[in-house]
Amino acid sequence: MTNLLPFARGRTWGPRLLSWAVWGLVGGSVAHWGLRLAHSPRAEPLPASVAPVPWVDVQAMARALGGTDNDRASAGPPAASAAPVHTLLGVVAGAQGRGVALLLAPGEPVRPVRLGERLPDGWRLEALGRDHAVLAGPGGQGAATVRLPAVR
Repeated sequence: MTNLLPFARGRTWGPRLLSWAVWGLVGGSVAHWGLRLAHSPRAEPLPASVAPVPWVDVQAMARALGGTDNDRASAGPPAASAAPVHTLLGVVAGAQGRGVALLLAPGEPVRPVRLGERLPDGWRLEALGRDHAVLAGPGGQGAATVRLPAVR
């Protein structure tokens, strides 16, 4: 009669329970990490922020680095003018007068501007080239060309 219930012996339940516990932990770990990786937060692009470039006296810098004065006079700090304060970051020029320029104004995010569109400060995108954009002044007063920064 003792052989009728072989699974009821006390010696075989310890390893069985330990095996079930270990495999339960493995399954729980796989489920936890699977769900965690499946719902990972997506990376968001950083907002574009460009610090204004400080004015540098080239002649003073040359003297500080051991250079000598040359005949060119220092240009001095840039004078305030009616020129646009936009920075050109990219150009997508198409055929037949179509295109978009990526312009950055101080304190504002980068914005795409189509040909003919007006900017909040009154400037209008008038023409596009491979590496430049022509902005017409507010009220049609003059024009200014902004160029892409040089790639080093």
